[in-house]
Amino acid sequence: QAEDYLLKPIRKEALAETVRKTLSALEAWHRSRREREGMLRQIKSALTIYREQFWRDLLYGNRQSAQEIRDRLVMLELEPWPALCQAAVVALNWDESDGAQANVTDKYYYTYLIQKAAKELSQEGLSVHTVQISDHGIAVICCAADPGIGPRMLDAVVDLKERIEMLAPYPCAVGVSKASERLEDLPQLYKQAKLAAETRYFSETPGGRLVLYEEIARTAAADFETAVDLQELYRDVKSIVEIGRAHL
Repeated sequence: QAEDYLLKPIRKEALAETVRKTLSALEAWHRSRREREGMLRQIKSALTIYREQFWRDLLYGNRQSAQEIRDRLVMLELEPWPALCQAAVVALNWDESDGAQANVTDKYYYTYLIQKAAKELSQEGLSVHTVQISDHGIAVICCAADPGIGPRMLDAVVDLKERIEMLAPYPCAVGVSKASERLEDLPQLYKQAKLAAETRYFSETPGGRLVLYEEIARTAAADFETAVDLQELYRDVKSIVEIGRAHL
């Protein structure tokens, strides 16, 4: 790469200045390269932290560009763009237990065990990632390499629910989103899973169950179809109001 050029006849001062500029540029290039390599070593040494931050950013909608997501998958040595992805939320209820109420150490310990159990469900063609979203909530992201093994994502979540019941003496609700072919949809999938985990639609208090977002949508739609006719209800209310006015 040419850094500068000299015209004949060559003057000593010009030659010295050109050499100085070239050495300075070479040193700057080496310094930049060392800093870049240091940054990559730092990322590798803390890969777990950077990966969790990457998935957290996706869940919260901080990264929308498909190309940026692809680039980060490569940089963080994650699997290629999945054919399907699905989100689940584990909502732990620390206040309901037959034993003593959970302290801070208990919460750290059991959330660690649950995340470890979730990641152990990864298998060929299926990867499972976790994100700590609060002291009582864990997001689980399942990625399938092939649409044909998409059902394994839900199987993994069901398996995780059973493991949690054996690991932790605290009830939990697990909400599961729909599946999507686009990682950019993770913010919406996360909202679906969170709604399913926290819903009181099927019982007054959430806890101890696994709920699919599709089940909520399907049940709500069925209830709406069998609900009272809104126009008829409006006519009845209007009649009651008119009767009330007539007696004033």
